[in-house]
Amino acid sequence: MAIELNMPKMGLTMSTAQVGKWLKNEGDAVKKGEPIVEVMTDKLSNLIESPSDGILLKIVAHAGTDLQAGSLLCYIGQAGEAVPGGASGPPPAVDAAAPAAAAPSGAAPAPDQGSAKVVATPVAKALAKDKGVDLTQVKGTGPGGRITKEDVEAYLEAGPAPAPAAAAAAPAQPEVLKVIPYVGMRQAIGRNLHKSWTEIPRVTQHCQVHADALIKFRAKLNEGLEKEKRYSITDLLVKAIASAAVTHPDVNALFDGSEIKIMRQVNLGVAVALPDGLVVPVVRDVTAKSLSAVSSEIKELAGKARGGSLTPADMAGGTLTLSNLGGYNSVDTFNPIINPPQVAIIGVGRSRTIPVVKNGQIEPGVVISLSVSHDHRVLDGAPVAEFLATLSGLIEEPLKILV
Repeated sequence: MAIELNMPKMGLTMSTAQVGKWLKNEGDAVKKGEPIVEVMTDKLSNLIESPSDGILLKIVAHAGTDLQAGSLLCYIGQAGEAVPGGASGPPPAVDAAAPAAAAPSGAAPAPDQGSAKVVATPVAKALAKDKGVDLTQVKGTGPGGRITKEDVEAYLEAGPAPAPAAAAAAPAQPEVLKVIPYVGMRQAIGRNLHKSWTEIPRVTQHCQVHADALIKFRAKLNEGLEKEKRYSITDLLVKAIASAAVTHPDVNALFDGSEIKIMRQVNLGVAVALPDGLVVPVVRDVTAKSLSAVSSEIKELAGKARGGSLTPADMAGGTLTLSNLGGYNSVDTFNPIINPPQVAIIGVGRSRTIPVVKNGQIEPGVVISLSVSHDHRVLDGAPVAEFLATLSGLIEEPLKILV
């Protein structure tokens, strides 16, 4: 008997999920545990595995379909096995080359535009034939619009009407390189960001911070460490942001439209870029963990994100978010979009060497740009400016991050 593969429930808060990309086609062989379809909630993308060896007999829920947990995705069974009658396949494709269906018997036939009768006198017809005149182009002035000899002569005297100007050639259209269906992770991200952009009155504040000390501190920490255990700038920033948020707890808040909840623990979401979009796994209770523990957790979550194995629990419970584009070495500063119900998000640009003034002297110095976008319904500019001042101080004196 064919086996049903149903939409799993991914997390306690999941209501629906969208079918993304099918990795197998109908008729393909599948192995137990082999990923066969991508599904998307509003938080993450998951690969659903085949429950058994066999053939993908029928896809019931096609890409772009929104389903509740437990709804049928497909049938898997043996070659030639019948699929239960309750499932219906996709509608047959329309063959563009097939002849059009016959018109209903009661429909009037389309008029033959070339069969219109020309009413002209015999003399006019003879003259037109002799001179090669198309009588359909001649305006008749006789009774009932009959064309007379004089009408043909007037037409010959006036000469044929000038040919209409050739229509300007349409400009060449650009060639499409690739078409990407707007479904799955990309659509979920778009939906959430559009909601944030249209509903939240946001303000973004920027500042530039001296980062020489932070870079030297990181280099000192990494002396003698194996590559996979080395600390990243993101690791240090996560600890610094959490510490600054404890000092200024108003930024570590959630807002549902009726209540502002100032949160005790700093659960920091760290945005991770993927080929198909962006996910934000959460490092929980950052201030209660050592730098090495935070670093290990960030590496583990980033690895799960890139391997497509993040769980809903890995994505839930964030109170503040960090989006660090510094690693791309191209973005100086940007306005990150708030991840509701959070009320603030921190953006970090690349590090740059520029002339700076130290002790009255101009010398090279490394700076990075920080941005904080915040929900102005909850946070005014002053408390965010104070948060940025504290965060800047920790970056410029990084030993305080470990205190």
